[in-house]
Amino acid sequence: MNLHYLQASLYSGAIRGEFLSASVRGLPASTPTEPNLSPVNLTDPVLRDFVTEMMFAELAHIAGFRNNLDQGFLGEPPAVIRTIQAPAMTLNVNAVMDDGYSRVFGGMIRELYGRAFSLYGIEEDYLIAISYLKDIAATAYQAVADLQTDSLYRDMFVSILGTQTAQAAILRDMIYERAQQPGSRLIEISNRLAQTRSSADPATAFTDQGVERVSTAAGFASNIVPTDQKGRSQSRTPLQVMLLLVGRPIPFVSGLFFPQGFNGRINLAMYGIT
Repeated sequence: MNLHYLQASLYSGAIRGEFLSASVRGLPASTPTEPNLSPVNLTDPVLRDFVTEMMFAELAHIAGFRNNLDQGFLGEPPAVIRTIQAPAMTLNVNAVMDDGYSRVFGGMIRELYGRAFSLYGIEEDYLIAISYLKDIAATAYQAVADLQTDSLYRDMFVSILGTQTAQAAILRDMIYERAQQPGSRLIEISNRLAQTRSSADPATAFTDQGVERVSTAAGFASNIVPTDQKGRSQSRTPLQVMLLLVGRPIPFVSGLFFPQGFNGRINLAMYGIT
């Protein structure tokens, strides 16, 4: 749920110029309305249409979980993409961008392009960020689906896994197409981010892959859908997902994309920490 709220907020902020309503976020109807953002200037109509599609898909996933999980549901984490300023939760977009997004992408963007990273100000930066998180979501769902024993929940997770992996592939395809333009550094950016994801948990042999154009015996080929030597996609453990989202090991469960922490105890309880 935490990851769904994060993605839904990213898409809604870009398309609608506002974040999620109180009812979607699991908050009381009396929760103060947050100020609107300026929507991202998505000049590519295909990208804009697809971000809109993903926004509605994430909202549907949130509603589905809230309606079907009999042990209750989680509301949105306290600071998915915003800062807290007493007495009400308000937006401070520039400050929040300096949290997870700028720390993950900022140094690389400045090195390669000589400018600051801007999640909602530059279309390519936005595409890089949502693709990075979608890759994490897709591999996370593969691992979670394997853990389900209840047929209802397993079917739900497997179905959402299909959606997440398809969306991840489409975003990677968009990066691949843009990478063919003269002067683009997107291949290098994609590979660096793949290395970042691979190094999140040094104790494992997980190897992420960037979007590339590779030479083969049959000529050039793309590497849009990352697979191993047997053509199988890889999954991430809950620990690997947490390290990528907060940047620190248990029990430190806040940072990066969740500067105020996750909502719920699953990230601790599954490791025997109460």
